[in-house]
Amino acid sequence: MGQRLAPVLARSFMAKIEAPVLEYLPLLYCRYIDDCFIVCATQEEVDACFGLLNSQSEHIKLTREKPTGYWLPFLNVQVRLQGDMIVTKWYGKKSNKNIIVHYHSAHPFYKRAVVRNMFRTAKKVCTGEDERKESIKMAHDIAWSNGYYNFLQQSYRLVTSLESSRKGANIRSVFPVLT
Repeated sequence: MGQRLAPVLARSFMAKIEAPVLEYLPLLYCRYIDDCFIVCATQEEVDACFGLLNSQSEHIKLTREKPTGYWLPFLNVQVRLQGDMIVTKWYGKKSNKNIIVHYHSAHPFYKRAVVRNMFRTAKKVCTGEDERKESIKMAHDIAWSNGYYNFLQQSYRLVTSLESSRKGANIRSVFPVLT
């Protein structure tokens, strides 16, 4: 009964104030509710886009994060420009306590889903193998600190046995035929 109004208002407000920035044609513009990610060719263009966003309303002023070590956080990823490529890896804010449902809680399906999805996210948001290894290590540390010792060993054994059984397997492809 009832719907939260804040996300709807945030989306509609952001749609209004982002219109001039989109006319400016940045190289990349991403937004999730009120978090924006803008890539421009020069720092001056980024500053101009930021100025445009902040000039739309006298009551609301946006902030921006500066890159640390060439990495810029956006939602649950860190982004870095490497040459002409965008490199990403999994990210957790410094204020995040990394607390998930503990292994000894009485929620078996929820526990499996939380840990599985944490590892899935750590793997899928990364663009390179080094970033993927770092993200999986971070997920492993979070799971370990929440009591998932046996679960991690069992999962590792299952994944390695599946990978070894698939090495010699042929992959079948199905293509639709239009006549």
